[in-house]
Amino acid sequence: MTVIETLYKLAFAKHLIKNLGKKEAQRMAAYYEKLGIISREDLVDIITCIEMLPESSEVKGFMDFDDHLKALRLIWLMKNNKENLDKFEVTESLTRWILIKDSF
Repeated sequence: MTVIETLYKLAFAKHLIKNLGKKEAQRMAAYYEKLGIISREDLVDIITCIEMLPESSEVKGFMDFDDHLKALRLIWLMKNNKENLDKFEVTESLTRWILIKDSF
């Protein structure tokens, strides 16, 4: 797993925790895996991130919903459609959010 994949999985886990709490975040990640949105490997990585992170009230600096969808799409592209990865635009705000605000 690359650094950027790890960052996006961490961002996805943090978004789920903020909106659902830790227990429901794990269930939602499993649901995404059942739908085929994320792979089994992604699920294991995301659940590991969820377990390592604090509860939602203690986590700061979340992405907005559009950036959440971009993170999901990028994870999918990295796994399934690498030739289109160069066409994917990561916004400056998303990059800044991952690299600066979420340093912990």
